[in-house]
Amino acid sequence: MIFLQMVRTYHRKSARASWDMKQMELAAESVRSGEQSLREASATYGVPKSTLERHKNKKLLNPGCLGRFRPTLDSQFETELADYCKEMQNRLFALTISDLRKMAYQLAEKNGIEHNFDAERQMAGRDWVFGFFRRHPELSLRTPEPTSIGRAVGFNRVQVGRFYDILQETYEKQHIDQSHIWNVDETGLTAVHRPGKVIARRGQRQVGKITSGEKGKTVTAICAMNAAGCYIPPTLIFPRVNMNDRLLRGAPPHTLGLTSKSGWVDSNLFKKWFDHFTRFAKPTAEQPHLLLLDGHVSHKSLPLIESARQNGVILVCFPPHTTHALQPLDCVFFGPLKRYYQEACENYMLHNAGKRITDYDIAGIFNTAYVSAATLDKGVKGFECTGIYPFNRNRIPEYRYAPAATTDNSATYESASITTQTLSFQIGSEDVIFEPPASGEELIVELHGLHNISIFQ
Repeated sequence: MIFLQMVRTYHRKSARASWDMKQMELAAESVRSGEQSLREASATYGVPKSTLERHKNKKLLNPGCLGRFRPTLDSQFETELADYCKEMQNRLFALTISDLRKMAYQLAEKNGIEHNFDAERQMAGRDWVFGFFRRHPELSLRTPEPTSIGRAVGFNRVQVGRFYDILQETYEKQHIDQSHIWNVDETGLTAVHRPGKVIARRGQRQVGKITSGEKGKTVTAICAMNAAGCYIPPTLIFPRVNMNDRLLRGAPPHTLGLTSKSGWVDSNLFKKWFDHFTRFAKPTAEQPHLLLLDGHVSHKSLPLIESARQNGVILVCFPPHTTHALQPLDCVFFGPLKRYYQEACENYMLHNAGKRITDYDIAGIFNTAYVSAATLDKGVKGFECTGIYPFNRNRIPEYRYAPAATTDNSATYESASITTQTLSFQIGSEDVIFEPPASGEELIVELHGLHNISIFQ
């Protein structure tokens, strides 16, 4: 028997097989169990009696298909193929339409299934793909987000598990309060925003919307929030040599303004932000605060480590390539902040026709976005969804580790606990020596790889 493929242009010519498949399955099960007769089940579930009898006896090779039109591959093959598509998507090697068509052809050939696929190109037809997606609505065609191989391999159970071990040990030793658990990170802002979708005339080949320029300089915003939903006033770093108070016109209250030639943060600027942080958070040795941050080189300077130790701040770095899932700011805050910032830029251009967005306007635009994004619930949900607070080491779904399993690489760690007067370790190719104050207090530093440093008092 030759299985014909239902084409996507086929139109029904009758109301046959218009019943619901779930109702048919329930009716068939009711008859098999002896609860109802064929006639009673047919009336109860609204399905044809003769069709119900065939389903009850399981005489259909492909239930739910109309007439002579049946899929080339049976339901078992298609289910396995759909599961394979989902598994490859979890591993960040999702299949394309061409891959799917080639696999369908190879399955049919290898298993001796009669088909009318394209033998010359050795792939299934587009009609088969349309039918496959109809039969498996959990699948759809999506545009993927580019993901580096470093992130795919780096985010594994070993790295994440070690981070949670450090976090749990810190909680047990210090008994840190919810309002004393902080996360800090930076994001870039530009005067040249990216317009969203607009309504335009159908058929026009090119549609434009006004922006402030073609290329814009980057202004860095440093934001920090805690597990109770409170925020430290932000810091804005402008790409200039000298600071001008007019740059902070319209900025959120108590915003710290800094400058650098590139507009990006460095070790000296981050140390100034840390002093800004301690003024508002007010950590002490009796009530230490936990500060979670990524492993950027500007976050690891020795003056910062010494200042954190003196002010009662415990620094814990996220493992490399894990901040997209472990950092609260990345998970719940920066996305809405960027979206609100783009909207604020569009409103500014709309209400200031012919005027460009300059460095002196960014603070006011940022304030509009920051007020909308910096809400209490985002702080609470951000720490909750990452398992940081309330502490839950199983908060990350299992499928998030699938990309790392593709390479079968386990993370390796260089770990050391040092309690001597002089601290010496190596970062990259540079030897670092740090002598703590002569007070005789112990300093414990744990190194995990080259990017993760955790400092306990």
